[in-house]
Amino acid sequence: MTDPAFSVGIEEEYLRVDPDTRDLIGDAPAGMLPECERLLEDQVTPEFVPSQIEVGTRVCVTMGDARTDLTRLRQTVAQVAGDHGVAMIAASTQPFASAAAQKTTHKQR
Repeated sequence: MTDPAFSVGIEEEYLRVDPDTRDLIGDAPAGMLPECERLLEDQVTPEFVPSQIEVGTRVCVTMGDARTDLTRLRQTVAQVAGDHGVAMIAASTQPFASAAAQKTTHKQR
């Protein structure tokens, strides 16, 4: 009997913020998510609130593969965001945003 093959995948969520104030941007600029989807296909999705976006690596056999894929995802999302005048932060919550003011995305959960 052989040992099972192990694999790893990484998901990260980013928040869209104004590059000057760092305040959340509720709705993505038109075209931002479609551009990310065109470049990253099914490795990028909207998240629970419209200010969030999620990326996920492919199934990776080594940590080096995961690092390479995650780096590509981060760089692509950051570039697209910058092209649309917004910034992305990697945080579970934005420290001064009102939770009551957040809407949820229309996505099956």
